[in-house]
Amino acid sequence: MQNGYVQPTPLGTTTQNCTDAQQAVKKRYKCPFDQCDYTCDRKRSYICHLANKHDVGEKPFACTKCDSKFGRREYLIKHELTHSDYRPRPHKCPHCDYAAMNKNTLATHIARHTDDRPYVCEECGYRAVTQSILNKHVQIHTGEKPFKCSECDYKARKRSQLNSHMLRHTGEKPYACEECGFRAARRKTLQMHIMTHTGEKPYKCPHCEYRCTVMAGVRKHVEAVHTGDKRHLCDQCGYRTANPSNMRTHKMIHTGEKPYKCDACGYRSNSRWNLKTHMKTHAKA
Repeated sequence: MQNGYVQPTPLGTTTQNCTDAQQAVKKRYKCPFDQCDYTCDRKRSYICHLANKHDVGEKPFACTKCDSKFGRREYLIKHELTHSDYRPRPHKCPHCDYAAMNKNTLATHIARHTDDRPYVCEECGYRAVTQSILNKHVQIHTGEKPFKCSECDYKARKRSQLNSHMLRHTGEKPYACEECGFRAARRKTLQMHIMTHTGEKPYKCPHCEYRCTVMAGVRKHVEAVHTGDKRHLCDQCGYRTANPSNMRTHKMIHTGEKPYKCDACGYRSNSRWNLKTHMKTHAKA
């Protein structure tokens, strides 16, 4: 990889036998990521594929309404339509009020309700809705964090994570709750906050009446309460958990690592949630 660019896997020329005597079709570029069979004959298309599907390389076209970025202008134009209330969204979700502009987007959304996740991580069994989501997850195991903050030592697996982190340096929180004035750096954070006012919990456990504002909460509930599958074992003390993020936090107890730091008083923690709870003590003061 050079400057965020992944060298393509070279392919030979393949000839397709067609009745109309088509010429040979050249596919010179193949995606280097495992389990991705994308090929193309143009370097520009190859680079855009890496940027939009695998979050590698530059994404110069930024949405002005959220933190999404794209490798091609036409992808940005298509994305910006998702922010419009006047754009027809004929494809309705049977589980909630969500509606999509196309069937593929709806199918990805519905998978979050049904927990249909066909892409499986060979390392830990994590399941994903799409191949691109799985590719990003695999970076947890490889430790790859290609996106670096220019202000501190923070590194991120995804560009969107870095963009959110940078708002901590600027203090910018552009998304405001009309109900209570709560402000957020990300639109998704605001949407989850609004559910505390509406009481909405769109994701339901398939085994009981438990409901949650996010599908990840339902998955953790199922693993902890219904399946009892605690596959992640600490090699230091025997602690077991069903959730890999819980294991990463637990291991910091042994290493003494406390990456989450309070800017007001120097308090440090191995848990982002503990830090958020701590920050409330400053708000009261």
